[in-house]
Amino acid sequence: MTQQAALDLSHFETPSYWDGAGSDGYRKGGYQDFHVNSLKAQRILSQVPPGARVLDVGCAFGYLVRRLRQAGLDAWGIDVSSYALSHAPEDVRPYLLHGSAASLPFPDGHFDYLHSFGVLEHIPEDLLPQVLAEFKRVSTRGLLSITMPSDPLADTDKSHVSLKSFAWWDKRTPEGYELWSDAEENWTAASYGRHILVAPTIYPLGRAGYGGIERLCTLFLRGLRPLLPGELMCVSA
Repeated sequence: MTQQAALDLSHFETPSYWDGAGSDGYRKGGYQDFHVNSLKAQRILSQVPPGARVLDVGCAFGYLVRRLRQAGLDAWGIDVSSYALSHAPEDVRPYLLHGSAASLPFPDGHFDYLHSFGVLEHIPEDLLPQVLAEFKRVSTRGLLSITMPSDPLADTDKSHVSLKSFAWWDKRTPEGYELWSDAEENWTAASYGRHILVAPTIYPLGRAGYGGIERLCTLFLRGLRPLLPGELMCVSA
């Protein structure tokens, strides 16, 4: 079975999904090179040597690929959306491919590192084993950052067909891969060394330290952020 057969990809070819004008895609303001991409780029750069070949699965407009190439990595991207790829900056388009996560057009072990942000929750559960096997086939190391039910924007996108808990994903994450929640609060908090304990035993810490954030904890962090910007982190006791 192919990803195209399992999921109506026409959803990702409509401008309203990307520009924030619709009610079931990106937030108001639309898809853009969000600040959180700089935090994600920093994490990747900390995990690989200079010049490493890395793959962004679900690269969309290629903004993260562009940042990584500018930082000296041999970064490439792949996405199922022709619309998204057609809106990538001209200078990064030669490094972006159209294709499916379920059938990556690369030889075994072709990449030093593979990362995927906010992608796996779009893939039907019965196709996930095939996708994860493809990830592991082309790279033995990587990072999976996934939207989970507790993330603030989890319910805003109708194509989130696999909203699962951190524990569920943790059992399926390939060896050699980190697992993160893709919530922006997670990435912002994890970029700072200091934190406060706001939710004892809310969720066990995951492979990447921060793991599954709960909605109540997220809202609490949002309320405190104006007072203590960038120094808050939701952790378990």
